[in-house]
Amino acid sequence: MPANDDDLTKAGRHVEEAQRIVWQQKGRITRLRAAGFDTLDAEKTLRLLEANLQIFEEHKRALERKQRGTFSEVYLCG
Repeated sequence: MPANDDDLTKAGRHVEEAQRIVWQQKGRITRLRAAGFDTLDAEKTLRLLEANLQIFEEHKRALERKQRGTFSEVYLCG
């Protein structure tokens, strides 16, 4: 069954939101570093946020492939 436009729209919004959150976290790290604070935890959080962004991006690509009819039934999360 093809992916519907609503699913693809939602997936696109999720990617955009995740991109925004990653961008904000990078800004936090820059400000913390400039103020002389330890950024280790903020950087760990950034890596997790970037991993989530990759998952959202892959999900969107899978929906796009499904909509085009080139979707493989094998889809692994994580």
